[in-house]
Order: sequence, then C-alpha cells, then structure tokens
Amino acid sequence: NAKTSKKHCNSLGSMTFSSHFYPLNREKTQNKDVTVAEIAVVALGNIRTPRAIEALIAVINDLSSNYAARRSAADTLGKMGEVKAIEPLLIAMKDKEEYVVVKDAIVEALSKIARSVEEPLRTKLVNDLIASLIDKDTSTKIRMVKILGMIGDKKAREPLIKLSESDPDSNVRVAVQESLEKIRR
Repeated sequence: NAKTSKKHCNSLGSMTFSSHFYPLNREKTQNKDVTVAEIAVVALGNIRTPRAIEALIAVINDLSSNYAARRSAADTLGKMGEVKAIEPLLIAMKDKEEYVVVKDAIVEALSKIARSVEEPLRTKLVNDLIASLIDKDTSTKIRMVKILGMIGDKKAREPLIKLSESDPDSNVRVAVQESLEKIRR
C-alpha cells in the first residue's frame, strides 16, 4: 500500500548502500501515488551507484512513469551533475511530454550539468543545443534557448541572434532576447 511504500522508500533514501537498490524498482517509480514515486527517485539519487543512475535515466526515458518521478529524476540528475544523463535529457526534451514541470526540470538539469562539466563535453552540449534550435516545436525551441542562456556560453550568441531575426514566433524572439542578456553578463 502507499503508506508502507512511502515508509520503505524514505528509509532506503537515507541509506547509500547499493544492496538497497533492488527494492527501488520500476514499480515504485511508476507508482500512481506521486509522493511514493518522488521519494523512490530521490532515494535512487542518494544511492549514487552506476545502477541507480541508470535507473534514474530509465525513469526519464519512460513516458509511462509518473510525471512527478520524471520531474524528480531530472532534478536529481541535474543536482548530481551526471554527465551520462545529457543525451537522455536532450531526447526527453523533445518528447511529447504534456507536463510542463517535467520539461522545466529538464531545462534546469541540463543547465546545471553544463555548468559543472569540463571541456570538451560542455562544448558538445552547447553545440547540440544550438543544433536543436531548428526544432519545429515552439515550446521545445524556447526551452533550448533558455538552456543556452542559463549556460551563458558566448558561442551561442550568433546562432541566437540569427534565430531572433528569422523566427516568426514572438515568444521565441522574446526568449532569445532574455537569453542574450544572460550571455552578455
């Protein structure tokens, strides 16, 4: 039941032993009870083993996972600065996810990871984001623009200026201007 699951996940979340990974299976992260799913994901983040990180990435990739679990997984991976999560997060950014909070958590996670990684990985991420600016989905494009602004890499200035001059959507142009301001600082 949900009460037992919450207690189980809470106690496991305070431990860091990898042997406790098994009880935090997909059943917990897909639980319909938002609190249980979130606690299970946070517990996986506390474990910090390669298998736990793989499980967090699996939650991001699984659109059938509870939205709160996906949001929490993105947040946890961002706080960890987990480089292995970059590709899955970029892919998830383009998913047809209906929950804005999940997309916003992915934006935050990618910007945190980008600020914590060394070259040449940071450059690759910035280049991938710049390449994604041609996405036809306006909300995805706006989120990519915001990530570039949060990262603050000067290489993004020219592509953002071009996007501002060519994109017909005023919301995209406003997001570009906001990101350019952050990059100039």
